[in-house]
Amino acid sequence: MSTHSNLRLAVVSDLHIGTKARAAELCPQALSDALVASRDEKFLDAFQRLATSEVFRSSGKIDALLVTGDITNSGHANEHARASEVLHFVADQLGVSHEQTFFVPGNHDVFWPVAKLEPQDFWRKYRYEPLHAEDNHFIYAAMQQDAIGSYHNSPYAVLRKTESLLVLGVNTAAHDGPAETPVHHGSISNETMKWIDETLSAYDNDLTLRRICLAHHHPLQYQNPTGNGKDFSALQNAESLLALLAKHRVEILVHGHRHVPQWTFRFDGNAGHPIAILGAGSFCAALENAWTGNVSNQFHVVEFCSRSTMSGGRGRLLSWAYDSLNGWKPSTKDLGIHGVRRFGDRRTEGELVLKIKSLLVPQCGNGVIRYPAIELAEPDFAFCDDELLVRACRRAAAEVRLDFVGEAGDIGERRSWLFVAKESS
Repeated sequence: MSTHSNLRLAVVSDLHIGTKARAAELCPQALSDALVASRDEKFLDAFQRLATSEVFRSSGKIDALLVTGDITNSGHANEHARASEVLHFVADQLGVSHEQTFFVPGNHDVFWPVAKLEPQDFWRKYRYEPLHAEDNHFIYAAMQQDAIGSYHNSPYAVLRKTESLLVLGVNTAAHDGPAETPVHHGSISNETMKWIDETLSAYDNDLTLRRICLAHHHPLQYQNPTGNGKDFSALQNAESLLALLAKHRVEILVHGHRHVPQWTFRFDGNAGHPIAILGAGSFCAALENAWTGNVSNQFHVVEFCSRSTMSGGRGRLLSWAYDSLNGWKPSTKDLGIHGVRRFGDRRTEGELVLKIKSLLVPQCGNGVIRYPAIELAEPDFAFCDDELLVRACRRAAAEVRLDFVGEAGDIGERRSWLFVAKESS
């Protein structure tokens, strides 16, 4: 794998292979002629064009593929077989092997038809049977890698270690069952929490590993794209998990379940450690019609560029949005998430304003000050979130009687940011 200065992790989630996938080629079941016609798109060809494009490949190789659950829609064997084929195709396009693929199941990955059978021990024993079938070659092989723990039995969590990564997967759907339908909220037992704490403790002194957690259910209550509706499907004891992850210096939690992409941070005051949280959205599910214009299918790459003892991991989140007309394009905020989000500079807006002012004042007589000169003088700004930095630049400019021209946006936007003298009134 790459060194810590250039570690790139691809992320997909919530494929929902089956009748709720957006393209007919992603559904192993027979569809009506009307559904086939409405889903007649070459989704996999579009992803191949993105993954093999010069722009994508010039950014560097992908070191691992993270998959955060709901790869199928109803857990049938034919859905798991097709999901394994699709993920194998995605991994091949990215140049990633099954050894470099990390997977956690979601609530749709259990075989629900056995839920109504008695006794309930039968449900518990056979609900993951289709997932573990050997003819699901890619997923089966990915889950056979050296690991501690189990997803389908206690502790319902798995820890895998590679040369550069320590990846904790937590099955937040493990305690879901017939009595919980149709809510399907996530939960983690006290026994699993204890296992996570004890198992991660063995690696507390190893500072060479990137620490990542994969879960299916979302740990935070997010805003619905339409502003309506209640959400009862979140991870119920998320605060306990986040506290444990902070204690053991996990740098990022990646989850699925909600089909709306999210990017945020949590700072645990007791542990003094920030955790990035990526809600991956859905890679290829058919999204709700009410979300049109607000949410798209998403593919992400997390780039770790360096590590700071003060702020944890530093780097960028790159996101692409899909639609049937344009294929995969860099995402925008109105499609759920900006195409690039930088992370790692944990200064507050006020602290940033003070630093930017100190860099502007000596240059105020120059007429036009180009932002790249500011970042050259303060390289850590490269790891500051664009939206936060734009607000700080505007405030700092106003306090030294300058105007700031610039918006948060795509990867290259910062090159065009300017500080200019205010026009005389």
